[in-house]
Amino acid sequence: MKGIEVYGMTYWSNTIRNLDKASLTLMDEILDLVKNIEAKDDESPRYLWITEQRGTLAEYKKCKNYNDEIRTKKDFQAYFPYEKIWLEFCGLHNRYAKLICINKLRFEIDTREDYVQDSFCYDFTEILTWLKEKVEATIQEIKEGTYNDKVWNELPYEYRYGTISRKVYYDHFPEAREEDFNGITEEEKQRFLQIVANENRNITERFKDMTFNKYFEMVYPCYVAMGKNVSKSAKETFFAYGEDFGGNELEKFTDYNSTQDFDDWVDGKKRGMGGHAWGIWRGSSRHRIMLFPRKTDEGYYFQYSGNPHWNIYCTIKCYLALKDNGVPVQYTYPSETINYIKEEDLLGFVSSDDVPVYCQLSFPRKVVNEFLHYEEKHHKIFDLIDWEPIEEVKLKK
Repeated sequence: MKGIEVYGMTYWSNTIRNLDKASLTLMDEILDLVKNIEAKDDESPRYLWITEQRGTLAEYKKCKNYNDEIRTKKDFQAYFPYEKIWLEFCGLHNRYAKLICINKLRFEIDTREDYVQDSFCYDFTEILTWLKEKVEATIQEIKEGTYNDKVWNELPYEYRYGTISRKVYYDHFPEAREEDFNGITEEEKQRFLQIVANENRNITERFKDMTFNKYFEMVYPCYVAMGKNVSKSAKETFFAYGEDFGGNELEKFTDYNSTQDFDDWVDGKKRGMGGHAWGIWRGSSRHRIMLFPRKTDEGYYFQYSGNPHWNIYCTIKCYLALKDNGVPVQYTYPSETINYIKEEDLLGFVSSDDVPVYCQLSFPRKVVNEFLHYEEKHHKIFDLIDWEPIEEVKLKK
């Protein structure tokens, strides 16, 4: 099998749990081969980089997974720039599961109980036969002492991990700074930093007798500050941009002038299913902005949270608007946002096979909260990237 064919078969995320007898046998043989690779313990996975020669455009056009948008040699070279296709392999066999991953294709068998074949089982003997031969050849490279040097010298940087300071990155790609801050002025940045750095962490101001109508009026200036289309009604504007508090209960079953209804929502007595309570700006877990009421004997204050790495514009605009309108609010865990604005945090380059979100565990010795893929334009900062070491693979002695 050519590398382009294997890549096409393993590119899409897919988990196979029902294998025919021949495929299961091959899976066991592959796992037996890798059990002699050093790992933390016998319960831990083993990792390898598997390579296969790419092949030609003519061969690619004969593949089952041929992308008909790749028509010319130039297209082919852009999509498959290297003579070798690199595929990450993971093998695991412990008390819980047998697992083989090759690129994004997973074979997974539960070992906590006897395996019972389904009425329909998949035949993956072709790719598993290929994989067994490649694992045998790769383990031979480890024995000969050539494997680790090959990976260190030849693994494309699109598959590697590294970090660079935000300031250095922005200085080389100023358009990224402009795009991220989206018109936030230097004065606004400095005013935000001044407020957050000096605000009282033991806030004493309170709002008494809160209702939802007061809450809507309180957050209305946030939408104005962000330049959104607002109506004359603070309530309508909130429902245009805020989160659904849960199953439309806020819209259908709440008296917006009732202090008791507001208290009940805060106490969790009326919260429905779905939505995200107290979200003043809707979006994914990375984009939304939350304004949580905190009830005390003296009344309410509010806690604010936003993700600077995905929504620094709204994060700054909303918070300044709340402060400018006298809301007793404090920024929850502000250090990440402060470092972002000061450009003192790190950007992390992650493998092109990774979705560049939630990759914090790829940098165990650093604090990294924003991730990107290494691209051709980044060649000019290659020497400024602190590349993570590639873990050496050894066989058991």
